[in-house]
Amino acid sequence: MNAPEDIELPEPENPQKSFIKSTSLKKNWMSAQRLLARREHSRKELKEKLQAREFESTEIETVLDELQQKGWQDDRKFCEAFIRYRVNKGQGPQKIIHELKSRGVDSHIISQQLQIYDAQWIQLCENVQHKKYGSTRTKTAEERARRYRFLSTRGFTAETVRQILN
Repeated sequence: MNAPEDIELPEPENPQKSFIKSTSLKKNWMSAQRLLARREHSRKELKEKLQAREFESTEIETVLDELQQKGWQDDRKFCEAFIRYRVNKGQGPQKIIHELKSRGVDSHIISQQLQIYDAQWIQLCENVQHKKYGSTRTKTAEERARRYRFLSTRGFTAETVRQILN
C-alpha cells in the first residue's frame, strides 16, 4: 500500500538518541560512553568527570539518568567489579568500604556485595601475610606489631589480623 504523496511520513526516530536535543548534550553523552567503555564507573565518578569537562549539570543528570535506565551505568555492577579487583590485589574489607564510599556508592549496596566474601577474609589475610613475610612465625613483639600495621593498612579488621597472628 502506497502512502499518499501529500502526507509526510515521520522519519524513524532512533530510540537510543531520542533524548539528545542539543550538540552539548550529544558531546556529554559521547563522553560518558567513552568513559564507560574503558571501565565501570560509579554515578558520582561519572558526574565529577563530566563536570570537569564543563558540561551543564542539568545535562549531566539527563545523561546519567539515561545511562542508568539503559543499564549501562549501575553502581551495583561497579561495586561488584571494584570489590573483585581489590580482593584480587589483597585488600581487606575496611579499605574497600572506605574507597567505595568515597566514590559515592550506597552503603547498602556495599554491604550486599561484601557479604559474598565474608567467609574468605581470614584466608585472604593469611595469603597476604604469607606473600609478604613467607611462612615464618612472629618471634618478637616488634615483628608482630609490624605485621599488624601492614595488614591493618591493607584494610583487614583488627579481629581478622589478631586471628592470623595468633
